[in-house]
Amino acid sequence: HNQLFNIRTSLFRDFIKLKFLNLDKNLITFIETYSFYNLHLLENLVLSNNKLKYIENETFNGLYQLKQLHLNNNYLEL
Repeated sequence: HNQLFNIRTSLFRDFIKLKFLNLDKNLITFIETYSFYNLHLLENLVLSNNKLKYIENETFNGLYQLKQLHLNNNYLEL
């Protein structure tokens, strides 16, 4: 648990071998487009229990191996 409020495009760009990323229980309200673009091996992304209201269409571009995406307990609307 950290106190991340937003995810910037440059935050994870050097973590190209990352397979699991748990950002659960932060205060994330905004994710910049292409923030996860270089994480081609990422299989599991947990963004649960944050304050996300909206996610851009291109947010998860480049996540070719993604098998699980957890977004529960946010403020997202369909």
